[in-house]
Amino acid sequence: MVNPKSTPDSAYCSVMKELVVALPQRSTQRAVVLSVLCQTLPRNDLKDIQIGRKGYATARINYNILHSGRNIVPLERRYQRYNPQVVRDAVKYILGDRNIQVLSWGTRKVNINGEEVIVPKLARKKCISNMIKEYHIEYDDRSERIGDTAFRTIA
Repeated sequence: MVNPKSTPDSAYCSVMKELVVALPQRSTQRAVVLSVLCQTLPRNDLKDIQIGRKGYATARINYNILHSGRNIVPLERRYQRYNPQVVRDAVKYILGDRNIQVLSWGTRKVNINGEEVIVPKLARKKCISNMIKEYHIEYDDRSERIGDTAFRTIA
């Protein structure tokens, strides 16, 4: 086991940092290199590779998994594609008068298709869970609506 209090070789660490930057973000190879690097160095010494608290903690956990002789199992990510009209309907529903109101003060700059647009500040009238319940009632056919997680992301 690596002794975290010992001073690691700086050339070794710089090569490992270069590998972390060069490898794809969600690759197993990057996770292995990062796990060794995070086990060797404190998080403050890894600011140049921009790793957050969660990433550092995950890398330490991955090191323990590797050290025990097991494989790192990557998380399975799933993407769902929605009909563009269904997404437009959901956005219209979320931005409808019964769900939000325009505040009389303040604006916000939003980047839409590379163009900066100034929109008024908005406030939700209802909590998201109630909005979802009403959305399910209004759009009872599952093929005509987006999922709850996507709805929460938009809202």
